[in-house]
Amino acid sequence: MDRAGHALTHALAADPRHGAAADALIGTALSLVQAGQAPPWLLDRAARTALTVLRRNPRDTRAAAVVAYRFYRQGRTDLASRFMRRFARRFTAAEVAADFELRLWSMVRAGRRALDGLSDADTLLVAFPPLELLAEPPAGSGPLLAVSCDDGYYRRFATGLLDSVELAGGGVAVHVHVVNPSPETLADLARRRERLRLSCSRERVDFTGWDDHRRTTYYACVRFLRWHQLMTLWGRPLLHLDADCTLAGGLDALAALLDGADVGLLRDARWRGPTREIIVCFAAFQPTPRGRAFLASTAAYIGAFLREGRGFWMLDQAAPFAVLDALERRGEGPGVRWFDVLDFPWVRFIGEK
Repeated sequence: MDRAGHALTHALAADPRHGAAADALIGTALSLVQAGQAPPWLLDRAARTALTVLRRNPRDTRAAAVVAYRFYRQGRTDLASRFMRRFARRFTAAEVAADFELRLWSMVRAGRRALDGLSDADTLLVAFPPLELLAEPPAGSGPLLAVSCDDGYYRRFATGLLDSVELAGGGVAVHVHVVNPSPETLADLARRRERLRLSCSRERVDFTGWDDHRRTTYYACVRFLRWHQLMTLWGRPLLHLDADCTLAGGLDALAALLDGADVGLLRDARWRGPTREIIVCFAAFQPTPRGRAFLASTAAYIGAFLREGRGFWMLDQAAPFAVLDALERRGEGPGVRWFDVLDFPWVRFIGEK
């Protein structure tokens, strides 16, 4: 790949207007960014080429994205998000929704003012179905393992996760939130409450007229609004996990590593972009003032996009990145305990389904 990149740059040095070489270099850079394997020299060269391409074609979305990723790599996601917002004005809302990179960047706000004008999470909750508590957690102040899914994911994956919790032992307390649970799912949760320290909740949503993308985005994102509600209600640490994973053992060692932190976040350090840097198949939220503020702002960020119909897949990862960036630039950032997505021994993540 390194040799191929150099071959393309040589072609462009010989003929700066070689359209095929420019297109191939931009495409290569984007693919490598997404895979976490883009060398800095290649992205720098591709960004310079992209600026030339944009002068010829000011609606080339891939060229614009390469420029934005270079700003991101330089630690200037605020500049990248402003650049992409200005660029996106050349497109209709339908065109933005249809283009992969425009969709991703439309959900990224960065810089110290990124949260200005954002309604608080509690105000936004009125736009969503009510949270219905079906079973309270066991008494205490210890952490809750928090899992959210729809009914189909519950049957396909969450039952396996709950089995692994039971096998791990240690008395882990679990809260399961299900969107539109079937009677069979509710019966299974009731049976499991006889063996596990298990609480549960549900919400009922009318998905009539929703396409698959909008529906799955809702499933992935609404959990953060629910965790904000549960944090407000119970004031207990929440260890959030995707439903489609299993425990690799007890969580005592993981919980100990969170002592003194406000949040625990899973990071992909390969510079894959602001929607791929914080991986939300795991996250921990502590009931400290800054932990609560981070979770509340993340919920509000997500809720605003969903309410306005601008929420797309990966909004749940864009939100914590944008919120953390804004809070840190303001000097109000939480204390973060970072974990490496490539070395997280406590959980087995399924990945591609």
